[in-house]
Amino acid sequence: MSTATRPAEGNGQVLLELVRPEAIAAHDAPDAHDAPAARPVDPRVPSRAPLGFLALAAAAALVVWTALTVDVDQRANGQARVTGDGGRTVVMALPIGVQSQLRPGLPVRFRVGGREFDGRLVSVLPPQDAASASRLIGRHVDGDAAAVARATLGADAAELGRDAVGTVSVRVEHQRLWDLVAPGQLLDTRHRG
Repeated sequence: MSTATRPAEGNGQVLLELVRPEAIAAHDAPDAHDAPAARPVDPRVPSRAPLGFLALAAAAALVVWTALTVDVDQRANGQARVTGDGGRTVVMALPIGVQSQLRPGLPVRFRVGGREFDGRLVSVLPPQDAASASRLIGRHVDGDAAAVARATLGADAAELGRDAVGTVSVRVEHQRLWDLVAPGQLLDTRHRG
């Protein structure tokens, strides 16, 4: 590949540019500047621009509709142990960061031995250090402290034996996707439960 140097003027100083000779020749050709920039437009052919605009508007409407109709759950996961009431009462240790969000009535899902049992949170106990929570649950609890609560499971959990240990998931917040994307910006659509 051969190159040639050609001085170029710019802002009052001489610059050297490396340019291929055939590029200079093509640029200096008399017909190089006469070529049309774009093909001519035929006024009898309808434009496709409105279709593109409609497709863009439909996509934007779909994104907004999805954000307003899709619900997202925030869950706190921890460990739980069956404590009594014929296998229907469990005590659980959850991350300490969710202590302020726990309240009676929240939905609970207890998993043990490959089975799942649904229930409701019935009471929130004072937070405990990790060692106390570990003794209460019967398993090691991570962290320095744990949020502790009790839940009652449905009647289908009656066959669980006392001291059965499993994992638990508590839905601490339920909100629309819109609230996560644009929290309170345009619409107050937030609901909990």
